[in-house]
This record gives sequence, structure tokens and C-alpha cells, in this order.
Amino acid sequence: MTKFFVSENEEITETYKGRTGVKLGIPIVSLLFIDDCAQQQKLLDSDEYLLVGKSASKHFSSGIIKANVQKPSDAKAKLLKPLSFANLKSTRVYLYNQESYTVPFFPTHEYEIIKYAWFKKTDKNGSSRFVAIELHVSTASGRASDEKPRPLHRIFTHLGVIQKGVVVDGKHETRKECRFTSNSDSAQQLYSLLCEQQQSEYRQQLSVFPSAVGSNKMISNNISSQISNKDSLSPSLIALVHGTWSDAIGELISLLSVSVERLKLQDIGKAEGILPAIREILDKKRTIARKFEEIFR
Repeated sequence: MTKFFVSENEEITETYKGRTGVKLGIPIVSLLFIDDCAQQQKLLDSDEYLLVGKSASKHFSSGIIKANVQKPSDAKAKLLKPLSFANLKSTRVYLYNQESYTVPFFPTHEYEIIKYAWFKKTDKNGSSRFVAIELHVSTASGRASDEKPRPLHRIFTHLGVIQKGVVVDGKHETRKECRFTSNSDSAQQLYSLLCEQQQSEYRQQLSVFPSAVGSNKMISNNISSQISNKDSLSPSLIALVHGTWSDAIGELISLLSVSVERLKLQDIGKAEGILPAIREILDKKRTIARKFEEIFR
């Protein structure tokens, strides 16, 4: 089993642990090595991440005997060069919900989130800038009646600022963008390129998206997940649910406790408004998660 010493201290060899690691031949790498391994989900070559010493090939090449580094022929180089299906610079970017006939059609609800990641950096004032990236695939069936293009994939990005745990909602603080493609390989590559682009400035977060971050479906899914898990409900949300329920029950009790002779036309109007709503909820078996989804949408 390979062992690594992870550190952000460039003077690690001045410490006891650093000197011990060098003595035992343990590679001392930067924290970026862990981030990149987690991003690509595999163990990468540690040579490019070493803080101390040289890789085996570089060390060998610095001596009298040169390392045998062979350059592939032009024909082989073309075969070894990875195929490129996507280019960030040549891919058009649209504002999310942009009203224009040039924007490709993508369904509002009939899609799935197949990949997502978010990145964050914090400034000296305590505010955090974030970039959330999602890969969507359309599940809509049928053909469009118009001639508007209907790509199968959408790469959604949300750039914004978090202050005191709350996403700042402003034209200059937040921006939502979309890129479209009908090729699954291009979609995967665009998503990966966007994630790699953030690595130099932001740090990838392993937690779920914060509240109000991401697409409407991502926000809805996170709310539903919190509602279904009672232990994760915040005290303020529990108080809101309890208060709403108490108000509804109290209103019904106050109406039902009045005798028929004393009922007013206004009371009957209230009942006519409440009863159909209750029946609709029972018929459609709506859950409280769906109600909160509509409230916070």
C-alpha cells in the first residue's frame, strides 16, 4: 500500500515529521493531489504534486545515466492524443431563463440531474463566492411543433455569493448560465472542463448544495430531502410547519363551533374555499414536501 505525506507547508523539511518522511522515502505531496484524486476518482501519479525532492524519472535523468524517454512518432502521437468533443471557448453560453428565440428549448421539469459539483472560496470579509455546476439530461418525449432546437443535454452553472449563510440575490452577485449539446460525450466533457476550470481558484466541496444554490430541481430535491428527514429540520422550519398547521386547525375549529343559525355569508365563503383545498390535497395525496417546494420555488 502506497503512503503519502500531505502538507501545504513549503518548508516541511524543517519540521520533524517532514524530515522523518523524507528519511523513510514517503512522498510529500500538496493538498491539491488529494483534491484531484477525488475529482477523477482514481489514484494519480504523485510526481507533479511533490513538495520535496524529485520524481524517480526526473532524479534519474539528472545523473550521468539519462532516463530513457522516447518521443512517439508523429503517427503514434496522433493516436495517443485524446479525442476532443467539446471546447469551452467555442460553446455558446446562454443566461438561464433567457427570453429569446435563439435559446434552445429545454424542458422546465422533465429532466434529470446526472452529475453535480460545487466549489467555494472565502474572502477576508467572511463572504464566500461559489460556483455550482450541474449536468442535466432531458427526459421529455415527443417532438416540438416549432423548429426550435431541442438538445438532450444541458450544463447548468450558478455563480454567486454567500454572506452569513445566505445566498445574496442580486443582479451583480448571482449569475445562472446554460450550455447545450445533444452529444452525451460532449456534455460529459464540457462538465469536466468546467469543473477543472474552477480548481485553480476554488476548492471543491464534498457536501450537498447549500439552500438556494443550483437549478430549481436541485433546490427542490434538497428541500424534499430535508423534509423527509425529520432530524435534519431546522428549529425555524419546524416552528413554521407547526404554526401553519395550528392556524389551519384553529380556523376550522372556529368555523365548525358556530351554530348554523349564526353562520354568516362570509363564513360560508371561507368554508367553500377551505373544503375544496382539503379535498384536492387528499385526492392528489400531496405531501408536505410538495407544499414547501411550491412555497420556496
